[in-house]
Amino acid sequence: MHFLAPIRLGWIATIRASVNFTSKTSCEVGVRIDAENPLSGEKFHTASAYVTMVAIGSDGKPAAMPPLVVISPEEKRRHVEATERRRARLQLREDLERARKQNTHT
Repeated sequence: MHFLAPIRLGWIATIRASVNFTSKTSCEVGVRIDAENPLSGEKFHTASAYVTMVAIGSDGKPAAMPPLVVISPEEKRRHVEATERRRARLQLREDLERARKQNTHT
């Protein structure tokens, strides 16, 4: 999460989210938080985050997610970037597991 500016007491916080990518049972959600000074009308981008969420079925286990339909250029850009973040995240996980195994065998 990237914190960019504070939200002052009495200001209006707006939280927007969009699903950027779906895989078999999980998705990436991009979140943007803006704050507005109700006296001046000034708006500030205060925080952004990418959240990975897993769909859980009624049985408590991961459930299949429908594929994401991307239409607009903005949706396509977000999807491409989310795909790259996922690839990098999975590669990092693999690298860390490999390093952990090597450290336990030395």
